[in-house]
Amino acid sequence: MKEKKEIFVLKLPLKTQKYQEDIIDKRLEISRRMYNQLVAKTTNKYDQMIKTRRYRGIREELSQIYDSKTEEEKSAKKRSSRERELYQMLNDMYKEYGFTDFSMRTLANNQRQPFKKNIDSATATKIGYRLWSSWDRFLYGDGRAVHFCRYGNYNSVEGSSNKSGIRIKKDVISKKNVWSGTTPLALLWNGLEIPVVVKNIYEKEALECEVAFNRIIRETVRGKSKYYLQIVLRGKPPIKYNEKTGELKHPIGEGRVGIDVGLQTLAAVCENEVKLVPLASRVRTKDIEDQKAELQQKMDRSRRAMNPDNYNEDGTIKKQGAKKVIWVKSNHYKQMQLQLKELERKQAAVRKYQHYVLVNELLAMGNQFYVVDKNYKQMQERKDLKQKEDGSYESRKNYGKVINEKGPAMLLNLLSQKLEQCDGEYTKVSAASKICQYSHISDEYQKKETAERYDAASGCQKNLYVAFLLTHMIDATELDKAGCKESFETFKKMHDALFDQMRQQKESGTKFPASMGI
Repeated sequence: MKEKKEIFVLKLPLKTQKYQEDIIDKRLEISRRMYNQLVAKTTNKYDQMIKTRRYRGIREELSQIYDSKTEEEKSAKKRSSRERELYQMLNDMYKEYGFTDFSMRTLANNQRQPFKKNIDSATATKIGYRLWSSWDRFLYGDGRAVHFCRYGNYNSVEGSSNKSGIRIKKDVISKKNVWSGTTPLALLWNGLEIPVVVKNIYEKEALECEVAFNRIIRETVRGKSKYYLQIVLRGKPPIKYNEKTGELKHPIGEGRVGIDVGLQTLAAVCENEVKLVPLASRVRTKDIEDQKAELQQKMDRSRRAMNPDNYNEDGTIKKQGAKKVIWVKSNHYKQMQLQLKELERKQAAVRKYQHYVLVNELLAMGNQFYVVDKNYKQMQERKDLKQKEDGSYESRKNYGKVINEKGPAMLLNLLSQKLEQCDGEYTKVSAASKICQYSHISDEYQKKETAERYDAASGCQKNLYVAFLLTHMIDATELDKAGCKESFETFKKMHDALFDQMRQQKESGTKFPASMGI
């Protein structure tokens, strides 16, 4: 098994001039067109492959083998020798038709020839790698299709090393007189020379690490494009200190921490502290939601007024089959689109900031984390259509909206990254262990309803009790039941003290999600 390389990303603003921004925009658009051309070519190859008798024969035999299996065999996910042979034959076909990382990088490099003044070889191969990532997910993962990239949506381009293509240099003298004297750090790319803004000690210390490769990104902030450089560096990120006091900004504790991340809340328990907090509480405020709703209503009215032929008499959109539906957008509609995009950008920035703050608070509690492994993506998908006894149908709504707002999976990703950087432990406890259903008091497993806020046997808040159990996991599957009984009394005192404090806050006007059970 390959040893995982330690890398981190440093994001710095670029001090661009108008003509430089135009060149970056032009190159991003060329990259987008190259990507779309490659998607078209590879899609044609895929269509030719799936029409062959050999491919259809392999797929048909695989489906017959799968249908003949029992439910237990399907859940075990064990393949027979014949299945392994068939999948090997399928992989050989993919290689034959060019569905490999190397083939797509080569294809992208050939595709760049008309644009070689703007797109270098290293950048082109990374476009090929991006294409392969899409096909890899479609062929071997959970991807449903390989999509084209819309105009204006291709917002980043990267190199493969710091030796050629997109690269940075320290203490540079401009050959084109873009700046006078020397600049501490500059981005160089096919004739472009752009100074990079370096402000604090942390950034200067980070730049001492070896550069793996560089990435240029474009972000839209308040309707205007801003340009940044992401430097991917090898090694561990520097430790942040308070410049005035010299103390650690984010100290890391020691010991076990159990966390149960719900859809809107996070419960954390360690030896001497319990924590129950709402996730990203500032993302959904009434002002922002009202503004978004008003903008969406205005946009809908504008879209209907400009495209009356695309709607039926009852207001539904006409189904036009394979024909491409053309939507005319007024200038006012485009302005509202930008306003809506800006609101969503603000929400994303607030969510990310609050997650980082919460992760630092969690790391102060300990460095060995046990988390229940939940499939948030599955929770976002719409439920299957089911009919009730009275003939009506159950709602297909799931938790897509709240997961999109709160970002629980993003929080766990940030936590695991931080723990990896500080040599901590991050253990996922399988949902199959039924840790969420266990009670150490009755020593039984009992399924809890979603609406239940408290564990009946212990009298504790449901999520906090699960977090308490997680602190006594021996490994990812086994629970130390004796340890639970020994430390439960201490946990219960901290639990009750926390809830007394939160009830006082509620009386004074603080609002909490209903799922917290306060």
